[in-house]
Amino acid sequence: MRTEYRFVADNQPVMLSTSHEPLAIAGGTPIEQPEAVPVAGVVRMDSIGVHITHVIEDVQARARRPYEAEALEVPAGVPVLYVERTYFADERPVETAEIVVSADRYIFSYAVPIPQRSV
Repeated sequence: MRTEYRFVADNQPVMLSTSHEPLAIAGGTPIEQPEAVPVAGVVRMDSIGVHITHVIEDVQARARRPYEAEALEVPAGVPVLYVERTYFADERPVETAEIVVSADRYIFSYAVPIPQRSV
C-alpha cells in the first residue's frame, strides 16, 4: 500500500512523505484509509495489533527534484534532506517512509541510548 502526504505548519509546506506498508499487514484494516483512522503516525499500527519495536533511518542530503522544489517551496540552490525510515515490529519491517524536507528549515536530532555494560 502506498500513501502520499504533504505536511504543512503555519501555512508553510514542511515535509513530503510517501509511506509503504505491506497489504499483508494493512489490507482490510482501517489503515487502508488513513484519513479514517483516529490516530496519526505509526502508532496507528497498534490499533491493528502491530507494535513498533524500533526504527532505522538513513539520512542523506541531495539536490532537490523539481516537484519537491515546487511542493516544498525550496529556494534555488538549497538541497533537501532525504530520509528513508523503516519501522519494525520485532524483526519484521511493517512500514517504510520516504521523507523529504528542505535542508534550510529542518534539523534532525537524535538521542541514542547507551546500554549499561556488565562488569
